[in-house]
Amino acid sequence: MTENNTDEIDLAFVGKQIKKLYHSFLVWCYRGVQFVIKHWIALAAICLTGIVVGHFWQNSVEPNNSSTLIIQTNFKSTNYVYESLSLLRDKSIQGDSAFLVKNNFKYEDREILGIAIEPVVNILEILENPRSYNRNLNEFLAQTDFVDDLLLSEVFFNEYKYHRLVIYTTPYGNESTLKKVIEYLNNNKLYNDTKVIAIKDTKAKIAANKKTIDLIDGILENSAKAIKGSEPESGQITFNAQNYTNLADLVDGKTDLLEENEDLNRELLKYNNVVQLVNTPSTVPITSLKHKKRLLLPIVLIFLYCFFFFIKEMFTKARRLAVES
Repeated sequence: MTENNTDEIDLAFVGKQIKKLYHSFLVWCYRGVQFVIKHWIALAAICLTGIVVGHFWQNSVEPNNSSTLIIQTNFKSTNYVYESLSLLRDKSIQGDSAFLVKNNFKYEDREILGIAIEPVVNILEILENPRSYNRNLNEFLAQTDFVDDLLLSEVFFNEYKYHRLVIYTTPYGNESTLKKVIEYLNNNKLYNDTKVIAIKDTKAKIAANKKTIDLIDGILENSAKAIKGSEPESGQITFNAQNYTNLADLVDGKTDLLEENEDLNRELLKYNNVVQLVNTPSTVPITSLKHKKRLLLPIVLIFLYCFFFFIKEMFTKARRLAVES
């Protein structure tokens, strides 16, 4: 019985406290409304002043920018590109003047805030590559818990042609900064020498494919003449199946060679550089809450104005309690 009485007392006490808090909230809202009514002219003037000052302040400060570049890494240079960009980012943050000047970047007025790069994932590139397809994928899967992590891991970096490069720049950075980043990546003697060899080999492969195509055309032409010469007067065609079994394979082989040459010629257009820029990047301002001064400044000024009266009321109440004591 005593326990029931105690529970009822506790519930009654909690109910009174909730009711007290609710009344305090109503009083606080009432005082807030009264304060706004009493000071609305001052609050409106402060808000308008904050908007105007914030507008001019925001326009006087140039924002940081970001640019997204789609690049193709040629001649198996993916690891080199990733390491070089990491080095450039670190040197820019450190302000290494010797390194920056050597690579035509500004060091007094910092240009680069950050660099991020990731592959443009295309699983078809992995599956179409015989070297990747014949690997033990179970071994790769054991290195990660998720397929997405695997596809974005360093295991497959070299298998992707295209990569998304995001460069964050200060107001001192512009489109010329992006060009300097690409020039910095392309300024590597080893890969430039590799480029010459790769272009020569690609052109030789195209020429060899053309020669093979010509041979196939010759065989098909001779076969067509032989078939035409074997036509009887009735118009029916008879031929030795053993001699012409591979004609369909030759046609398929010619088609494959034509498609391969088309791909090789398309790749040659991108072989001018170790890192080839694929898209036309544009610079986009980075906007965040701290850049919205037209909104923030009025809020801050109104808060300071209200906080002043709050402190004043607290001080008055403390002085009255001190006198009473």
